[in-house]
Amino acid sequence: MEITVVGRASQKREAEVGELHFRVQFEGQDRAEVVEKARRAGAAIQEFAGRPGSATPAGTTPQEDGTTPRLVVDALRTHSWTPTSMTGEVMPEHWNASVGMHYRAPAENMQQMVDHVGDQGGVQLDSLHWQLTDATRDAARAEVLAAAVADAIARAQAMADAAGGGTVEIVQLADPGLLGTPGQGAPQPFGSGGGPEMARMARDSAAAFTSGLTITLEPDTLEITEWVHARFRA
Repeated sequence: MEITVVGRASQKREAEVGELHFRVQFEGQDRAEVVEKARRAGAAIQEFAGRPGSATPAGTTPQEDGTTPRLVVDALRTHSWTPTSMTGEVMPEHWNASVGMHYRAPAENMQQMVDHVGDQGGVQLDSLHWQLTDATRDAARAEVLAAAVADAIARAQAMADAAGGGTVEIVQLADPGLLGTPGQGAPQPFGSGGGPEMARMARDSAAAFTSGLTITLEPDTLEITEWVHARFRA
């Protein structure tokens, strides 16, 4: 008797590292003025990030997994346009100056940065995403993958028992889409699709940068899911 099954397992972990994308942006008719405002605002955030005990401690070496805070600053950008009034009147040329910033840090440092930029004029939040560190993610995936294999074995054995077979023996074990024979498709996992996935649970990270408003960040709960395809003989 040959049995082909899909094994699945998942695990939830609290996010450890946040990635904040934001920018300082100013507009006006005087190009030099808006450029200077953007430069000053960007420099103030960089200065805060470099202070000892602040969001990005001075003298630290950023780690790739995000456990050490890191602020990345893009080049200052400008563009202009000529607005038109509702009556069709051509207005004076308008200028925009902006500096994009990317901040990656653990939750406690992220809170400090959000509190600081929330008090600054001209700051616009683009996105905030939560992740696991590389070490935590890799360890969790290994655990979940082993559990998915165990799930496949249990499913196959349950089928064999119901059909009057004996103890199952693994013949083939593969990632989704890699198991199959010529002319025969691989089994498909239940749900939206196969392969490892890290899905954000239904809790959004939203922040409104309004002066005087205190924002308390709550990192997302992340779910790591693994699928395996397996063929057994019983």
